[in-house]
Amino acid sequence: MTKAIRQITDRFAELRRGVSKENRGLEVGPFFRPICPKKEGFNTVTLDVFSRNELIKNYANDPNVYPHFDCIEEVDIVSSEPLLEAIRNSDIYKHEPNPEMIFDYIITSHHFEHLANPIQFLQAAEILLKPDGFLSMAIPIHTRCFDLYKPLTITGKFIDAYVNNINAPSLGTVYDHLTFGAHKKDGTPIGGPHKSNDNIKLIWDELENFQINPQFNKIAWFKELQTKLNNGYIDAHCNFFNPYSFCLIIADLKMIGLLTQLQVHDICEHGLEFIVHLRKSDPVELYPCSRMTRTELVQATSAYSAYETYRADSSSAEIENETIKQLNAILESRSWKLTRPYRAAGELLSKLLVAMGRKKKQLISNFIT
Repeated sequence: MTKAIRQITDRFAELRRGVSKENRGLEVGPFFRPICPKKEGFNTVTLDVFSRNELIKNYANDPNVYPHFDCIEEVDIVSSEPLLEAIRNSDIYKHEPNPEMIFDYIITSHHFEHLANPIQFLQAAEILLKPDGFLSMAIPIHTRCFDLYKPLTITGKFIDAYVNNINAPSLGTVYDHLTFGAHKKDGTPIGGPHKSNDNIKLIWDELENFQINPQFNKIAWFKELQTKLNNGYIDAHCNFFNPYSFCLIIADLKMIGLLTQLQVHDICEHGLEFIVHLRKSDPVELYPCSRMTRTELVQATSAYSAYETYRADSSSAEIENETIKQLNAILESRSWKLTRPYRAAGELLSKLLVAMGRKKKQLISNFIT
């Protein structure tokens, strides 16, 4: 890898990078924090599953939302259909025989991880974007939010959803979303990489093998969940990423022809999220994954999550500094050099933990051995 992932401080400026108010854009699910609001002069079409009035009604009692009701703009296209169908069937474009290449940009924020069929969305973006148009997305880093204990998504899950035409979260996905979310023990969000297993718990922490709580029977809850899902859509995080895992999936989809024009052009981090710009053209700038082999991307994906775990579980400056030094070697080396520093990092951490009399946590061991 030629450089570390870029860090940014202004997410709005980053998501708007390359956006001109004269150009036509699409913002998906802007809710109460639009990136390119029409009231500021942006030529933006908005798409959401709810109208403005429905959003206000649905979140009337949410203290995180109702102070910002003035920021919720009129939704131009109200639809729960897949992106391409939603555009083609809308009042705005339904009179065009085959609307293609109509947007200069598409912007989403914390939307992509909710998609049950991400390939379908990416292919629609390829069709809807003009040549050299771009898709900019803010996506949570799974180790820095409540998805911490869920496994990273790899390409096969995308492919299965696409081949089987899955358009909504499955029962299993919804179950995992509701029961494997994590937060700090004081109830606050994780919100960053500096976590510790000693300070993290599942939001649903109790385990009732014999259903001893008469006020909340989990068997009855699960049956009710099945009924609700059969009768409608239940929102959930369907996929989980870090910056390298996302780049790997996009590279795989291009390699096998499921994407043809859309490709990553730049990627950066902002707190608990990464922001990625995909452009419908040949690459114009190098980003950290540009010169990596597929092996290196896989290794960087694992090392990224491991790096955050090592950093969080270190209780002394010596462990943290030495571990980070070893992990930086992993992240910056070519693939044929990776074996030695990877083993060295594991041996070093094991020795330091033994020397301090600490048990080596299973989470750390899984990443190193």
